[in-house]
Amino acid sequence: MNSIIKHASSRMIPLAAGMMIMNTSTSIEQELSDRRISSQNFSFFNTKPSITACDERPATVTTTAPGRNFLADAAERSLPSVVRIEVETESTNEVGSGSGVLLEKSTVSGDRDHSGVVVVTNAHVILTPDEFEDGGGDNIQNRRVKIESFQGDIVDAKVASFDIGRDLAILEIDEREEFFLKGAEVSMGNIRHGEFVVALGSPLRFENSVTAGIVSNPKRKWDDMHYIQSDVSVHTGNSGGPIVNMDGQVIGITSLKVADGISFAIPIKDAISVLRKLMKGDRQREKTTLDN
Repeated sequence: MNSIIKHASSRMIPLAAGMMIMNTSTSIEQELSDRRISSQNFSFFNTKPSITACDERPATVTTTAPGRNFLADAAERSLPSVVRIEVETESTNEVGSGSGVLLEKSTVSGDRDHSGVVVVTNAHVILTPDEFEDGGGDNIQNRRVKIESFQGDIVDAKVASFDIGRDLAILEIDEREEFFLKGAEVSMGNIRHGEFVVALGSPLRFENSVTAGIVSNPKRKWDDMHYIQSDVSVHTGNSGGPIVNMDGQVIGITSLKVADGISFAIPIKDAISVLRKLMKGDRQREKTTLDN
């Protein structure tokens, strides 16, 4: 990882599992057009960092005294809705990795009668670098996608739709597999400077990882988009995972790493506006117009 970080000052470095480092010394337009994942040859869920440790499923979390550890409480409420994603391309059999968050279909669609869950992630997690840059992905419905739940269950998923301009994608899971999956709560309220936040995901394929920090700027404008800027530590593989508030509610989707201590997340309010259009099956190569 150190070899990647030290070269970040010269240009944006595409990271191996759907996370990107950006350098502000080059033009914004060039940096954003270069956002991509860099696939590597891995077998599904068989390649993880070489560390000697037990391979048991996470134990059921129990809460101690209420409010005793507000960061742990937030993570406990939101981790069951976070998944690890691995995508295999058809042509090269290469595998890219990232994170995702489960949201209730009723939350995404705005229809309370819409049952079930979907996986929300970044478009650059499920697309190859060329597809992301050139607006491709016509045959992506046939792409092999697997997700791993918080408890370690692995199921198949398929790409339902995506928006390259807004860097968002929806994955669908077989309804028979949804019984063990729960959608996260979301908060579309105001976000404040200095607010504590937690990022969840699978950096470097370490699933169920938690890091914490504060909101540096809740409305950072970059290339005609607004992001939540925070100092939360994110790395390769965090892309598509959520950042949550101290109530465990999703407030954003991790998308970019600018530098150490500077990461960007798509505000969940903006994401929902895009996702509601994607739920209709619309695939976008340009930025979807946000609802006011």
